[in-house]
Amino acid sequence: MTIKELRDFLEANFSNEYKTISELAKPMNITDNREAYNFDAIKNHYCRRQKLESADALALSSDTVYLIEFKSGFARQGMDPKLEKAKKDGQRCSIRLKACESELLLEKVLCDGAAEFKKVFISVIDCSDTKGAMEDVILKMAGGKLGNESVSEKSKLEHDLKENSLLVYRKEIDKKHILYDEVWVMYDFEYSEKARKR
Repeated sequence: MTIKELRDFLEANFSNEYKTISELAKPMNITDNREAYNFDAIKNHYCRRQKLESADALALSSDTVYLIEFKSGFARQGMDPKLEKAKKDGQRCSIRLKACESELLLEKVLCDGAAEFKKVFISVIDCSDTKGAMEDVILKMAGGKLGNESVSEKSKLEHDLKENSLLVYRKEIDKKHILYDEVWVMYDFEYSEKARKR
């Protein structure tokens, strides 16, 4: 199935599920007036009797399908460190499951096993912990390394920043792609800024 055939199919069968990305991202505060399909509603149409996870939105460009998951509920400031780690691990697993099952639904159900276009999965994380998010972005910009601290201080700071951020999940995948051509993970403020520039 080509991207044009997929677009025609979605317009013919799911035009009532075509909404702004801002609407599909709720309750997250995302500013993006571009439109996409409510992928959860499309999933519910096909999978009424079985539990299947799915991304929130399906957006189309001229040659790419974007499956977008808006994820909130990561750890909050002041949470017990053990609970915080368990919560983050659970959320990361949830995102991975949504990515896998969304691709399955797209490829096997909507495209009948013959998708002929680029596929990108985007996970947008609710930035409820601004400090942790900024540390994450700074660490990512620094290439995962910090500056002039002593070796033991530097090691501890790097460990703390990595444990208290989503950096482990944000790593770009540069090996062979199994499900998607690209995978992007970003915070909500990064997504809104990217959308504003388009």
